[in-house]
Amino acid sequence: MTRSLRRWLLVPLCAAVVLDPAAGASRKETRALIESLETAYQTWLEEVELIITKEEIATFLALEKNYQRDAFIESFWRLRDPFPDTGRNEFRERWEERVSEARRLFEALDDDRSVVLLLNGFPDAMIKIDCLELWPAYVWFYRRAENLGREAALIFVQRGGLG
Repeated sequence: MTRSLRRWLLVPLCAAVVLDPAAGASRKETRALIESLETAYQTWLEEVELIITKEEIATFLALEKNYQRDAFIESFWRLRDPFPDTGRNEFRERWEERVSEARRLFEALDDDRSVVLLLNGFPDAMIKIDCLELWPAYVWFYRRAENLGREAALIFVQRGGLG
């Protein structure tokens, strides 16, 4: 899965995690393997692209049966459960809520704003700037961004400012 050209530029530029090909497979082979999966599994891979490891991708793509893929997905979330002794998986719930909100707000998960939302949660403040030179622009302020670990202000501007 490769990212499409981004319509938004994040300033300052944050490192984006891009899905590397599965171990031992070329990008083209990996893409073909993903495209051969049922839509539900393709969608799941897209939704977890930022948190799945190369090894996990390779393992998932090597599975031949849907019941194996379903078991893999359950195991994937169980490994990330911060409180495995409870009946809930708070990490999974939080991630799925963010995925849903990112799709609702920005339509695509590869939009820079979606990536920041998925990795750091909802900002403490969001300001839209209607300025002719930077139209449209957004400033997101975090008191403590989850993956940055500190206070942060992020500015999103659209290339070309053409709507």
